[in-house]
Amino acid sequence: MRRSGQLNGATVALELLPRDIEAGEEGRFVAMIDGPPLDTANNGTAPDISVSDYCLSAQDRTFSLGSIAALAKMPSSPAEGEKSYEDELAAGNLSEALGKLILAVIAQGGADQRALYRIGIVLAMLSKSREAFAILSLVENKTTEHPASSALRGYLALQNGEVETGRRYLARAALSSRGVPSSRSILHFTQHVLLVHQFNG
Repeated sequence: MRRSGQLNGATVALELLPRDIEAGEEGRFVAMIDGPPLDTANNGTAPDISVSDYCLSAQDRTFSLGSIAALAKMPSSPAEGEKSYEDELAAGNLSEALGKLILAVIAQGGADQRALYRIGIVLAMLSKSREAFAILSLVENKTTEHPASSALRGYLALQNGEVETGRRYLARAALSSRGVPSSRSILHFTQHVLLVHQFNG
């Protein structure tokens, strides 16, 4: 039985959301990596790591990368590393895209809002709404949160049956997108989700 507020994922057009957002303040991580140092002395090959040894932390919130490790295909050779996250996503290789994103945040020692959004959108496309919402929740500054991130969080909250939370994030996304030509698709997405929710709820 569908929980109150839950949306039919096939009905809601996730493709209306951008697959990427601006990086924001350069070099500013919103979440730091906790885990063993990454061994990069391996002649350019992808390092052999256990993803479950790592988590992302921001203030009092923590997200274990081990909780999504089984969904990711980690790069194992330089050839695999040549294809970018964008290329993998465009080809529909969601597990490979997720693996590259996870490896990047571990190697960099943290994640900015863009990296968290990228991971969140891939998890949403994999129908992992709880995990996607949790990783996006590492960003808690509503004045700097990108409207696409707010919109995605609203959608995910509704998927998780959190109706009031979902509406709040969607309203925030719509308000910050209104009158901004580059955010037209985000505004369209929020309206679409709210309309589907109204008929499904």
